[in-house]
Amino acid sequence: MHAPLLVDASGRFRQLVSKQTSVKRFEGWNTNAYWAYFTCHDHTKIPLRYYESCNTNHICLPEGWAWVIRLPSWEGSPLPNLMDMIHYLLDLNEKGTPPDEIPSSHALASMFHLNFRWVVSIGFALRTDVDFPDAAELSRYGSREAEQKFNWIVSRYPHVQRLMSHHTIIPDLYGPGTTWFIRKHLTYQSTQVTGPGWMAIGDAVGFTNPLFSPGINANMATSLYAAELTSSLLSNNGGSVGKVQQVVVDGASHENVLEPYQAFCDRQVVALNRMNVFNYVCMRDPKLGPLGPLWQYLAGTGSPNWQRMRDLFTLDDVADMIKQWVWGAHEPLFVEFADKVIAMLEGPPTPLGDTKTGVELVSSILALSRDTIRDILAGGVYRNRWEGLLRWYDNKLEYVETKNYK
Repeated sequence: MHAPLLVDASGRFRQLVSKQTSVKRFEGWNTNAYWAYFTCHDHTKIPLRYYESCNTNHICLPEGWAWVIRLPSWEGSPLPNLMDMIHYLLDLNEKGTPPDEIPSSHALASMFHLNFRWVVSIGFALRTDVDFPDAAELSRYGSREAEQKFNWIVSRYPHVQRLMSHHTIIPDLYGPGTTWFIRKHLTYQSTQVTGPGWMAIGDAVGFTNPLFSPGINANMATSLYAAELTSSLLSNNGGSVGKVQQVVVDGASHENVLEPYQAFCDRQVVALNRMNVFNYVCMRDPKLGPLGPLWQYLAGTGSPNWQRMRDLFTLDDVADMIKQWVWGAHEPLFVEFADKVIAMLEGPPTPLGDTKTGVELVSSILALSRDTIRDILAGGVYRNRWEGLLRWYDNKLEYVETKNYK
């Protein structure tokens, strides 16, 4: 197979990139994920405030965080039947069928003789510096690492135990040996994302953590940027495949076109990693935990580019906005504050409320955040209807104990 440009979109597998360059791990702790799939007995009885079965639900702990996601599963259905259902739905869409006239999932399963059920993905993304018990103690919690560490962290928190009491694990949902899952060292960065005749996009460029789904709301900028550059390569050579091959192999002109993309990717992964570390260290105390999303929304949705996106950008240049956005991780005000807090909270993921020093540290960080945000909002540059976005906060981003709505 011959092509003027090969794009590695193989995600964390980095099937092309891994043959061209090494992977970089950031200094300090990384994160590991442990998860399984469950049947929920009754999702209306889940003991979580504001639990929404249609969304990803987060439980934040000093050691990391847990996800609870209700998912539709068609596992075990014959592929031809699934394809028939998909074509049927596409036909309904082409006819302009109103959404409320489209059959439900259960009705579709009956129509096309499919297997359908709701399952719940529950997992933990924990810091690698968590002080787990020794192997002998962990063996009490299961027979394999993912099971052991999952059950151990559950045992530490009564509220999480109550959550799990409403679920039953599904053995081997995707075939033999697929009851428990583990993925280690989630955070990485490809040191090179372009070369003669190739470039990488998405998670092949790098990944931080699934906490705020950066792959679909920030890292998609790599796909848009790559599409623009591909168009440039073609247009600069009259659209001729043969000539583009020459440019791609030639090196110099190819590098000139793709050099900004390499710099963009380098900068983006570093920024998203800072944002992830900031969120994680704030989870060490319930009072600090909200600072992660609070500052993320301040920088990501309060910036002038975001507020005026309809005036500043169109579909023709939306890639420019997305390349700049990155959830606000590039905003100088966020970088400065996050770096301060990360330095202040350096150390193992132990609860801060257990010691007098920890309690005083929490108070000092809350005061720093409050004073800094007050000064930022007074400048009038960062604006939004904050009380409509966030529970517990008013339009001045001040905490209001009785405001449990948004």
